Amino acid sequence: MADAGTAGIQRKPPGLGRRIVSSWVPYSYVAPFYVLFLVFMAFPIVFTLYLSFHSWDGLSSMRFTGLDNLVRIVRDPVFWIALYNTLFIGIVAHIPMLSFALIVAFILDSGFIRFRHFFRTIYFLPVVASSVAISLVFMNVFGFRGGLINLVIMAFGGERIHWLGGQGEWVRTVIMTVFIWRWVGWNMVIYLAGLQSIPNELYDSARIDGAGWPQVLRHISLPLIKPVVLFSFVLSVVGTFTLFDEPFVLAGVEGGPNRMGLTLMVYLYRNAFRFSRFGYASSIALVIMILTIVVAIMNIRFFREKV
Repeated sequence: MADAGTAGIQRKPPGLGRRIVSSWVPYSYVAPFYVLFLVFMAFPIVFTLYLSFHSWDGLSSMRFTGLDNLVRIVRDPVFWIALYNTLFIGIVAHIPMLSFALIVAFILDSGFIRFRHFFRTIYFLPVVASSVAISLVFMNVFGFRGGLINLVIMAFGGERIHWLGGQGEWVRTVIMTVFIWRWVGWNMVIYLAGLQSIPNELYDSARIDGAGWPQVLRHISLPLIKPVVLFSFVLSVVGTFTLFDEPFVLAGVEGGPNRMGLTLMVYLYRNAFRFSRFGYASSIALVIMILTIVVAIMNIRFFREKV
């Protein structure tokens, strides 16, 4: 009877620590990811948030300043210039970039041309190339004296344009040109993946009903790849606020003449690594993160309601 009573008692399951110790082999396989995540992602984010409330030059001891850095951002005219340039480049550049990427993806998916894999590779090559190397090449293309664009203009009897100098009126145009040329292929591949997921039966039915390619694109392709378009657009928003390589190489750390090429990320770099204002630069990074999240949420809601 005693044995039967003891057999009916349920054993308490082992605790979390004991389960981890007994299963240390699978946990050891996933441990490197979490270590790298904590060291290179979680810690920098938390430390940036902490540093944004301090004043620090990287050498002396930190000094707590509260919200002074955020107040300084609001009163900083250069920050607003950088924000305007970033939004201007993002809005003006993304309209032709995303539209052209969608058109190219639709053409490559429709089978109008031969050697489609070759053209996909050609359009995607700028994405995997070094952004610094690309910017240096375009710096020579838009050079004042020996630049390819000015040589063509002079061949037709025109006058040379100071693309990266003068009053800076052309600096943003050059940055947008490089930005569009580089990222069209990336968005094209995303759109192409979405188009290839659409069943061919829908296209065949549309052709039988006499629909042309513009009608097919408008009434079949675009509605069905709406989540893909939204995904691409949100990534483009993030890319806009983190735009650094092209303006840094083409316009310099000061943003070129009249700061026409100064973006938020270049201004962050300028404060952190040129003037050693790491607390203020961390506050700028915090503001960039908040702006990116807010604009991304606004775009998601707009696409859900309007598209």
